[in-house]
Amino acid sequence: MSSEQFTNLAITTLASNITTTGATSVVVSSATNFPTQPQFRILIDSELMLVTAVSGTTFTITLDGRGIEGTTAATHTAGVPVAEVVTVKSLGLAIVQQPDNFISTAAISYPAAIYDRWIEVTSSGATVTLPTASGQSGKSYGIINASNGNITIACFAAETINGYSTVTLTTTETLTIVSNGSIWRIT
Repeated sequence: MSSEQFTNLAITTLASNITTTGATSVVVSSATNFPTQPQFRILIDSELMLVTAVSGTTFTITLDGRGIEGTTAATHTAGVPVAEVVTVKSLGLAIVQQPDNFISTAAISYPAAIYDRWIEVTSSGATVTLPTASGQSGKSYGIINASNGNITIACFAAETINGYSTVTLTTTETLTIVSNGSIWRIT
């Protein structure tokens, strides 16, 4: 998967008609301000498309990149606006693609965010609560106890870490865990 690309104020018009819902090339009047490499999303009329290649003013969209994120593939008329857009999904992917996202917290209760990667806990007695492991296969966290006492790693609802609802980390201990799609596992 390519990294999500973003620019500001990328808007142009469609240079030629898109006559079928299976078309995978979009020719725009100008590519100025659009990303020069994939991947990014464009909006034409009410259809979202995922651009997977760029060559001058031609954007390539794979067939499964048409009508994405709940929109419907459609035909389009030359001259309509084409704009690069940021969607919840593209933003989420961009955040998740930051593998070294590091958070240091002194909070007594910290709910781990899906975009966190490394969590350093500096308060003794703190609890880090993991999000659901369900549907997050491969998501991992590194948790570092930088406090002067124990900290607790807790699970979402009835999920477990290697069969336990909580795990305690002693001072200076580090734990790496990964979701198998239904529970968390210590690696």
